[in-house]
Amino acid sequence: MHSLLRSAAGVARRSLRVRASDDAVATAPVPQLPASSGPVMVWFQHDLRVADHPGLLAAINSGAPQLLPFFCLDPQLYAPLCLLPSGPAVLLAVLARLRQQLRAVGSDLVVRVGPAATTTAAIAGAAGVKRIVIERQEESRWLEAGHMLAQQLDSSALPTRISSWQAPLWQQGSFKPNFKDWKESRGPALAPLPAPGKVPPLPAGSSDVHGEVPSSSRELRPEDILEAYLTADTTASPEPRLAFLRSSVSELEVPAAPGASFLGLLGPLLGLGVLSSRQVYAKTLAAEVARWGGRMPLLGPGTVTAKAALAAVELNDFHRQLAGHIPQEGDAGTARGDPPARGSSSSSPAATSSWWGEEPVASAAASFDEAPDGVSQWGITDWPAGLPRRCSWRWRGALTDFCVVEPRNPRPGAPAIVLVHGFGAFGDQWRFNLGPLSEAGYRVFAPTLPGFGRSEKAALQYSQNAWRDFIRDFLVCVVGSPAVLAGNSIGGFIAASAAADYPSLVAGLALLNSAGPVTPGYTAADAAAAAAATSPSPNPWLVRAGTAALMLYLRSSIAKQLKWLYPTNPDNADEWLEQEIYRAACDSRSADVFASVFYLPKPRPLNFLVNDLWKGPTAVIQGVLDPLNDAQARSDLLVQQCAPVGLRAWNIQAGHCPHDEQPELVNAALLEFIEQMVEPTMQCGSSSSSSPAVVGAAVSKAQ
Repeated sequence: MHSLLRSAAGVARRSLRVRASDDAVATAPVPQLPASSGPVMVWFQHDLRVADHPGLLAAINSGAPQLLPFFCLDPQLYAPLCLLPSGPAVLLAVLARLRQQLRAVGSDLVVRVGPAATTTAAIAGAAGVKRIVIERQEESRWLEAGHMLAQQLDSSALPTRISSWQAPLWQQGSFKPNFKDWKESRGPALAPLPAPGKVPPLPAGSSDVHGEVPSSSRELRPEDILEAYLTADTTASPEPRLAFLRSSVSELEVPAAPGASFLGLLGPLLGLGVLSSRQVYAKTLAAEVARWGGRMPLLGPGTVTAKAALAAVELNDFHRQLAGHIPQEGDAGTARGDPPARGSSSSSPAATSSWWGEEPVASAAASFDEAPDGVSQWGITDWPAGLPRRCSWRWRGALTDFCVVEPRNPRPGAPAIVLVHGFGAFGDQWRFNLGPLSEAGYRVFAPTLPGFGRSEKAALQYSQNAWRDFIRDFLVCVVGSPAVLAGNSIGGFIAASAAADYPSLVAGLALLNSAGPVTPGYTAADAAAAAAATSPSPNPWLVRAGTAALMLYLRSSIAKQLKWLYPTNPDNADEWLEQEIYRAACDSRSADVFASVFYLPKPRPLNFLVNDLWKGPTAVIQGVLDPLNDAQARSDLLVQQCAPVGLRAWNIQAGHCPHDEQPELVNAALLEFIEQMVEPTMQCGSSSSSSPAVVGAAVSKAQ
């Protein structure tokens, strides 16, 4: 009893300390730009607003005589919007609103359609722009667009410089890669900046380059939408067209995904920057204080929607900073050395490989480089082939990461290889496979599934189906061609599900100690009956209690568990792996991801997925010393049950994660499988073709 009381007192103290910090507000800084005697361009990307826009205020404060607000609709950069309900329509409404806001302060929005780098450079050159101001991004595709723009400006000998800005919710200097440490030390939140009262006029001659925004029937008022969302569980009556929010919140807030209503309903507005994290945070706190009689409840927000909104922007801010974090001495699970000096000649991958060598895969966003007077080259523009890098990509509003390495000598007509990790792991765990597989001539990707590793633990309804669809969208939006899927543990089951349900995106399937049942005699009728059946949901309180106990045990025994899973090579279950798993386990909502296992739908058998649905080249690469099951017998049963597709097995003396424990043997088996079983079928023109028609059909199905 005494220990329980001490624990409760500790929780109360932490809650009061965090609440006191979160209620406080600090003034957000406005970045300083060098004085400008010529026009300045503000390139709007995912910051489609006028209020709380540090870049716009900085451009005005630079004294520029003219200012050019600019938006470039690059179909490739904005293609992920097609994966969201009404995504393109929301973008049109947002652009119409932004133009209206700019016109109200004496300016306008110049809109063009085309490749971002060349189109932006052309507009800047025609208007005589001296400086381009953009928000610093984390996603690799946007970083590459910035690199390409810098190259375009250099090649045309334009004197234009590029400057970046950020709008963190908390001061960046306090960032720590461990979420718990960061939350304890981050200080007060930053208040949103006001909208400018007046914007300098457009450069002379730019009025004839206006691109008209297609008309939208949606009049978008994001502040009203946020207010209606925050009051959805009250008796307040929203305007009729927003009344749907009340029922939508109830539908989305389920025990399997607490907090999912905010990302589901307002995620696109946050993702496009119509609302900033600081605006959402300030508005939510003000609404809660007003609701509870002028003060915040003792233990924090008291309403479901407020909790969801605050948690969403907190996660968004943390993971954006994590993606671009430069490893420092003492960081858990990151490099221990000092980074190269910013702007120095040693900031190329080749020159810094010794420092990055302590971190298995280096962050592309952390390579960002900016000189005080702006940049002509951003970060590392020519990442050498053969050197893995970790990149970021948003999926359904959540920031995820993936490792990628391009081959030095590409193999003609070869498929890409996509490596899918298991439960609790991450893409970097394929550290010993990325380089060797690329040396054989293949493009290699290792995504981190949403909810794991350094990917955001967003409030989503996690399940094997959600992760399957993530792999589908990753293949369409990032890889861009059919690939060999190789998955370990639950990653094997996810890979098999993706191959079964989206076969035109997959060239081959490799299962490494895959999760999932093997059920002889299972038929399509059984699958239909299982899909129609319903099962009672577990008690949420028991799930929370069980999850908390399991998380506490696992966090305290990571090293022991890893050694147990790596019986033949425990040295590869090293401190970096242990610390990175621990870091991820400390992330906010990591317990919710873990709890998802209690809500997973009944899985379809592996043999049904492979035999009846996928029907393509399949390999089993089995660590037969897996302590979690009789791996040898399981491998033999899969071979027997999947005889119709000619499944082949490679049995390896290793445990549950053979790719990390015995990577040389796994790499050899994977390459043999691809060269002998996958590539011949591609050359014969099988359904796993990489033709544009097949990929286009797959994209249509994915949407």
